[in-house]
Amino acid sequence: MKIRQGFAALSFLMGLVLVFASFVPAQAVALQSQETCPHTGDWTKVDELSGTSYTYTAPAGFLISEWCYKASTTVVYGYVIPPAQSFTVESTVKNDNDQVQELSHASFRLVVIPTETPVVTETPVVTETPVVTETPVVTETPVVTETPVVTETPVVTETPVEPTSTPVPQKTGAGDDGIPWNVPVGMLIAGVSLLWFFWKK
Repeated sequence: MKIRQGFAALSFLMGLVLVFASFVPAQAVALQSQETCPHTGDWTKVDELSGTSYTYTAPAGFLISEWCYKASTTVVYGYVIPPAQSFTVESTVKNDNDQVQELSHASFRLVVIPTETPVVTETPVVTETPVVTETPVVTETPVVTETPVVTETPVVTETPVEPTSTPVPQKTGAGDDGIPWNVPVGMLIAGVSLLWFFWKK
């Protein structure tokens, strides 16, 4: 049980160290046994320095990820988190009189700036929408039916003819044609007499 508690406490402390390290821009580790900073591989060394600080700027396309400097007989290492284009090292090495020692040289480890993969944007396929031609609406012309003109037949009102009474002539002894009857009788007699006269002769 105690072993488990001890392991849990150790894990907790390690986690705190890692969290703290992520917020520290550079970590320094002093090494007494090493005489100089590295200068091969990814390291770039700058010699013959003076003063207690030095600023180094990485060439184009590179970043500084680690650093190292030597002051007096002490070599100090550190990390640049996150990697940066430029970094300044400052001596923290002191002598017996508590004086800060000047830099003699410094080295910087370079890393290539990662190239971001460009995001390939797919060109959307443009689908042409067919043009819809509207069919014109055919408006039927209404057939005009001529209304026949009705000629009203005038109503003929028959005027009643009142019968006129024709006066009947009264007979005066003559015939139907108004000639007296004795005239034709006399002519008849005269004719018979003439015929008799000529016949006797």
